[in-house]
Amino acid sequence: MRLALVLLLAGVASAADNVPPRRKPALVQWLAAGAYRQDYVAEPAVHPSAGPHGGAARTWYSPTLVDDLRAGRTRFRRGAAMVKELDQGGGAEPVGWAAMRKLRRRSGATGRGWLFYEAFDATGDGAIFGRGNRLCAGCHRQGVDYLRSDFRP
Repeated sequence: MRLALVLLLAGVASAADNVPPRRKPALVQWLAAGAYRQDYVAEPAVHPSAGPHGGAARTWYSPTLVDDLRAGRTRFRRGAAMVKELDQGGGAEPVGWAAMRKLRRRSGATGRGWLFYEAFDATGDGAIFGRGNRLCAGCHRQGVDYLRSDFRP
C-alpha cells in the first residue's frame, strides 16, 4: 500500500514537472524530443490553424492546464502550458512548434507572466521567444488568461 502511494505521488510529480523549459536551447530539445506527448492531452486531430501559426496544427495541454480548465479557472496556475505542433505538409512529424508556459500567478497586462515560443523548424533559429513577447501576447491577450484555443479536454 505504501509503495503504491509513493509510486502514485511520483507519477503526479513527474507530470507536473513536465513543463516547457525556460531557456531556449533546452526548450528546443524538449520540443523535438516530444516530451510533452508523455502526459499532455491532445486535440483529437490535426486541423487548420485558426491563427498566424501556419497551415495546420494540433495542440497539446499540460496536466496543470487540463486541471485548471476542468475546474473552471479563468486565471491559470504557474506551470500551465500548451504546445502546438505546426504541420505544413501533412507529415507525421511537426515542422515546428508554438509553446507557452505560465511563469507567474498573474499574467499581467502585457503577458509577462507567460513564456512564448514559436519556430517553423526544429533548430529554433529565428524563433519568436520570450516572456510577454509582444507579438504573441498581442493576439493571445484576447483569450482566457492568454489561452486562445477553443479545445477543452
